[in-house]
Amino acid sequence: MASVTSWQKMSLHERLTACAIDIMGHPQFALVGGLLVMGQRKLMPEVRTAATDGVNMYFAPEFIEPQTREQLRYVMLHEALHIGLRHCIAYPEVFKKYPQLSNVAMDYVVNGFIEEIDPERKWAAHPSGVKPLLDAKYFGWSFLEVLHDLKQNPPPEGEAGETLDQHLSGAESATGQM
Repeated sequence: MASVTSWQKMSLHERLTACAIDIMGHPQFALVGGLLVMGQRKLMPEVRTAATDGVNMYFAPEFIEPQTREQLRYVMLHEALHIGLRHCIAYPEVFKKYPQLSNVAMDYVVNGFIEEIDPERKWAAHPSGVKPLLDAKYFGWSFLEVLHDLKQNPPPEGEAGETLDQHLSGAESATGQM
């Protein structure tokens, strides 16, 4: 009979809190930790995986439940970096004009940041169920630089991976429209 770990005994809310505390205590990721005390972390079945509106973070219970602690750290770091880089707030016109390509470019930026700090993924692991968008070429690039490059050189269909999350406007998150 397999033993139940303390992680498995935690509620989903407790797991989110535990990962936030882990991030705040990590030597390099602690800089992101301050972003985790802003806004709220909410469970929201309407999102596919996770989402942010630039202030709050939303997590699909069915997506985060099977994730390990290391995998949930990656997802939470991903959302926090979107908030810190103001991806959902600073570029409304660009996002409206290129919604899917903007989401892709933003994910390349935040995933690259995580990968540069933890390249062996020993502390923050790729989540199961989603292949994060990664390309070392984009490490250190800004959202607008990546977007411009993707417009000029779109990745082959299905080869790059998929976006980890959704980027919501304040109106979408307030009304629950996903």
